[in-house]
Amino acid sequence: MKFTVVLEGVDGSEWVLSGAGFGAVTLMKDNPPAGLWDAPAQTKYDQSARQEGGTFRSLRWDMRDITLPVDVDGDRAGKPWEVLDDEFRRAFSYTKDAKLKITTEYGGERWIKVRMWQTPEVITTEGQLYGHGQVAYYLRASDPFYHTTIPGDEFVFDGRNYVGTLTVENPSDHPMYLRYAVRGSASVMLPDVNLEGSKDRHKMIVLPFQGVGQDVAVSTRPDEEQVVCIDHANWWARMSGQLFWYAIPPWTPPTEIPVAINPLPWVPNLLSALSLPINMPNRFLYRTAEVLTQALADIPQDTVLSWTPEDLATRINDAFGVTKPEFEGKLPVGVEENITIPHIGQLITKAYGSVATMAGAGVKVYMEPSWSRPFGMMRND
Repeated sequence: MKFTVVLEGVDGSEWVLSGAGFGAVTLMKDNPPAGLWDAPAQTKYDQSARQEGGTFRSLRWDMRDITLPVDVDGDRAGKPWEVLDDEFRRAFSYTKDAKLKITTEYGGERWIKVRMWQTPEVITTEGQLYGHGQVAYYLRASDPFYHTTIPGDEFVFDGRNYVGTLTVENPSDHPMYLRYAVRGSASVMLPDVNLEGSKDRHKMIVLPFQGVGQDVAVSTRPDEEQVVCIDHANWWARMSGQLFWYAIPPWTPPTEIPVAINPLPWVPNLLSALSLPINMPNRFLYRTAEVLTQALADIPQDTVLSWTPEDLATRINDAFGVTKPEFEGKLPVGVEENITIPHIGQLITKAYGSVATMAGAGVKVYMEPSWSRPFGMMRND
């Protein structure tokens, strides 16, 4: 199998260690690198006293350790090999990540972040004039998986389509956690759907209302701070305990997942003034967004954007007078009697200010599949 190995150093340098365009520092032919292939894993099994066989309990992915032996050819570089090795050494750090990129015909380009974790070892030196040396670099990847990037889909609110979809996929052999960038004046509803079972097939996470100029970054990884607003240090506290749990399963083909603009945004002072509870079910909010989308479907976008807040409130009132959103489940106390048609119109128009301000809010999804190997393990389309 032909492959190209490129190192992107912490100092901004780039070294082609194997493949087309290789330079004066290359992988050793008679001492190949170790640790580049499968991600290291351990499984745990229990066995009772009279049990035949055992019972699987857990899977743990360990850090990946890589040994990278290289030939440092001073004659090829036209300088003493010690000088060349010093330049190569600057590509690594004990505290910062370099990037090792491997490109194959069966997998394309994948990369992994590495740091030195032990002192490099000079194996041998020889030659005349500038000479050459053989040095082993000991690297560690705290994240043992290789990564690629897939262009992300985007949903932009046009003023009338409160619900939409984002297309996601995971061609790799490892679960993929999504990231989102949310911008504009809105309260956005993001999916946290379970694509592998019946539970939480329609779960939505409602983000707090963000004002004009506030951008929010979302990571669905359970081990990271999931919602961050650059100019608001306590943004996470406004999530009311909501958490993202689900990843996109391995080998998932292109799949549409829901996204929506929350028509009853979390603006506590407005909700309080209208005697509406903050803890309205997310599924009810999503159904409300669907009803609004249906009501405005036949109205030209330019017309909607030209409306005053009062015009929009009137249209919403008319729509809800014909089609009230259905919801399976019990609503919190205060919703049935207080979520009146005028209240819905008031809340939307007061929160967003104007129809034109609402339009343009949106969300973009970012996908970074993780691979256990630098090649293969792809979905069979």
